[in-house]
Amino acid sequence: MIAISLDDAREIVAAIDVLETLARPKGSSLSHTVHGIRSQLASLSTDAGPDAHVRTSGPNDLAALTARHDEFIPTDQAAELLGCTAANVRYLARAGRIGAIRNGGRWFVSSSDAHELLDARRCAG
Repeated sequence: MIAISLDDAREIVAAIDVLETLARPKGSSLSHTVHGIRSQLASLSTDAGPDAHVRTSGPNDLAALTARHDEFIPTDQAAELLGCTAANVRYLARAGRIGAIRNGGRWFVSSSDAHELLDARRCAG
């Protein structure tokens, strides 16, 4: 269970909307998990009174999101897949060229983004 203020819930919804807007021109999109969290927060924050706190069940920390190995992989695994160094994968993540999240100082890369980048490299040459 997560409990946050109504203002924080609205700010998170707005931040997710901005991320989605930034991702679209690059041909990327946010995960279904993030869209689900956004929808849940948006619906709860519109139904709440002015002094309410938003409570939602769902992933209660970032570790729950990164534990889904089918969606996020560690940088060393992405580097092996892509045939580059882990430092290069971290650079791609910081530059926004590959979908990634950071938890506890470690990067976790979107597995589907890594595979798409690999396919693009194969097509290029």
